Amino acid sequence: MAQEPSFAKDFAVAPVNSMIPRIIFINQSIAPHIERWLRHFAAQYGPVEVWSGNAPPDMGVMITVKAAPAYDRTTALSRLRTWLHFALVVFWRLLLGSSRTPLFMTTNPPFVPLAVWLAHHLRGQRYGIYEFDIYPQIADVMGMIHQGNPFYSLWYGWHKRALRDAALVVTLSPGMARQLRSMMADEVDPPQSPQIIPNWVDIDWIKPVERADNAFAQAQDLGQRLVVAYTGNMGATHAIETILEVAEHLRAVPEILFLFIGDGTKRDLVAEAIDSGRLPNARLLPWISYDQLADPLASIDVSIVTLAQGYEHLSIPSKTVSALAAGSAILGISREPSDLAALLGDTACGANFAPEAVEAIADWLRSLAADRSQLRTYQRAARAAAVAHFNETTCMQALTDLIAEHLLEDGKDGQAHG
Repeated sequence: MAQEPSFAKDFAVAPVNSMIPRIIFINQSIAPHIERWLRHFAAQYGPVEVWSGNAPPDMGVMITVKAAPAYDRTTALSRLRTWLHFALVVFWRLLLGSSRTPLFMTTNPPFVPLAVWLAHHLRGQRYGIYEFDIYPQIADVMGMIHQGNPFYSLWYGWHKRALRDAALVVTLSPGMARQLRSMMADEVDPPQSPQIIPNWVDIDWIKPVERADNAFAQAQDLGQRLVVAYTGNMGATHAIETILEVAEHLRAVPEILFLFIGDGTKRDLVAEAIDSGRLPNARLLPWISYDQLADPLASIDVSIVTLAQGYEHLSIPSKTVSALAAGSAILGISREPSDLAALLGDTACGANFAPEAVEAIADWLRSLAADRSQLRTYQRAARAAAVAHFNETTCMQALTDLIAEHLLEDGKDGQAHG
């Protein structure tokens, strides 16, 4: 028998399952905290069908995974190609599947709200959107497409309609909610108010650990130095150059050690600076998977979080909440006003600086190395913020309740007790 073409597999409709899903969740690349939320939701409200390019193959009997094209972030072209492929698969499945099951999607990939909105107008399917990043504005900042381009205007208008017709819109921060309200508004009807559910973290897993009891800290021989770290993607939009300049300013301060943990297009800049001998106070470590991050994060005194110019109210890095849970002070690098700066001001867990403020950042770090009492104050505030505002239990339940109220026909009354 001839093998089924991959295109046909991508666009196939899921077979009839004895468990009718309460909701279909659409997300091209599922992060670990979203995976945990899916299990949480299914335990309360019953079967969930997941359309994703990277979902774990076994998410339990209550979650059915329907594979879709995976995300390829290698180049701008590969991003666009895999975004479009995924959105086309979603649209095709919606046309051929049942229109009775509500949908909840993320803006990963950003073309999915457009596909779902079109299917909604053709078939009336109810849906909600979780705005992780706001497009096409971010595409403009990334240089992928500029506001003067006709396709930008088309994308913006289409996304606006998708937001206005959604039964539920959720986003991560107050600044992002304001952006969405402005995007949704017109002269006739006031927009609905986007709900805010921030990124969350398992505060019982990622938590402060003394270095004497921390395997990562022992392996790296961190001692009592002030450890300042950048973790995650070292991409084109991250202020890696600023951090390298700060490290060079502090190269003669043995009490401060810089760690760079991760990968990305700017990793070579870090490697060159260290290999050349310019940064005897820095180390470059490979990417660490999320399930191995608890000890490394707990070893960090000051975590660096950056927002590139133009992103100030369009996105907020998810690693921020993990750093808070680990009890790290936060060094923010962003232009104000920004959601990152507002978070640091509200929680009193660190300080925000403009990317060019190299000497001011160096002075601030030098002061923390000299005055550990101020460092401890920041760190206690960080942990308290994670427990109060970003803990997994509270945030997952809040999102579950919103979806039950706005998308499920029987709402909270239909809660399963499994």
